[in-house]
Amino acid sequence: MKNSDMPVYPLVNDKGVVKYVTSQEGHSLPATGLSKREHFAGQALQALLSNSTMGDSALWGTPQEWTKQMTETAVEMADALLEELDK
Repeated sequence: MKNSDMPVYPLVNDKGVVKYVTSQEGHSLPATGLSKREHFAGQALQALLSNSTMGDSALWGTPQEWTKQMTETAVEMADALLEELDK
């Protein structure tokens, strides 16, 4: 499993071992919530939106263009952070 797919806050048993669940398809998966990638992208998006210039949708052509730019940038930032952490 890649670092970006690892859980932010894994569920562990009393011995510190990650708990696993069985998916509907029969795969054994770690019992998790958000992946590190999802978590970091959410934090990046929050930072972007809190910036008075980046967070102002009126400065972009359309609301859809603004939304696309913000979300793509947040994911790019998350991926860059994970890449740097993997070094």
